[in-house]
Amino acid sequence: MKFSVEDVLNAVYDYPDLVKNLRKPLEPVVDQGVRSYNTHPNDVLLSYFLEEDHGSSDLVNLLRNPRVLEGLAVSEVRSLPEILAVMLTEGDEMHSLAARIRIDTGSFACGYHDEILIATAVPRVYTFPSGEQIEYFSLVNEVSANVPITTDGFSFSSEGIFVRENSLKMLMVMAELIGVDLSEEDARGVIINHERIEGLVKEIGLTPFEHENYINLLSSLSLPRLGVPLSSYLLYHQIHSIGGKAGANVSNYEVERIISHL
Repeated sequence: MKFSVEDVLNAVYDYPDLVKNLRKPLEPVVDQGVRSYNTHPNDVLLSYFLEEDHGSSDLVNLLRNPRVLEGLAVSEVRSLPEILAVMLTEGDEMHSLAARIRIDTGSFACGYHDEILIATAVPRVYTFPSGEQIEYFSLVNEVSANVPITTDGFSFSSEGIFVRENSLKMLMVMAELIGVDLSEEDARGVIINHERIEGLVKEIGLTPFEHENYINLLSSLSLPRLGVPLSSYLLYHQIHSIGGKAGANVSNYEVERIISHL
């Protein structure tokens, strides 16, 4: 079907609903307890769970049983409206859609492969315990499709550092669920420092796994200078490694590396 210029100019979308229509079919895994929260599909369903308004409910108690995710199962395969799909760059649909959303709304939007997240970006300043300050954006009111809750930050050299508040909230819930004492401010500092380094380090011919490990190495070396305890950095990665196989993801690898050097 062909569309006229007028059709394109008149195309107005409810982008949050459109993004929800891009969610892939998922059924939660409910028989592995909270250890399943960092692994697919529960890591994606938790993104949808944290998008909902739970009011004053105690998230820790709500999430003690993964069955709370059952109401978020996605069963229907959906797609973009045809008029919008033909306007996007073939082969990188999500990236192209995110760019269109940023232009149309001025909101934060990031798309990659089959993942997309839109949110309100609120400018903030973080002060490390050393006194050093850094500007960043806090991402709130998010709507996503196929993005794991463990994706907790973004960095773009031209736009800055972005911290996903729902991911930080889930990190603190996990800390309570497994009974460890992690400071939210330290955790925020870990994320911000990681994204700052990510924005400064260019690709140098490493695989994605090697690149992320390199960023983590630089982050672990710089955090003590900024006043963030290495113990907080280790706890951050220990929480993210729950449910994963040894060496299977960057947090597992980082936990093993840090412990081996203690």
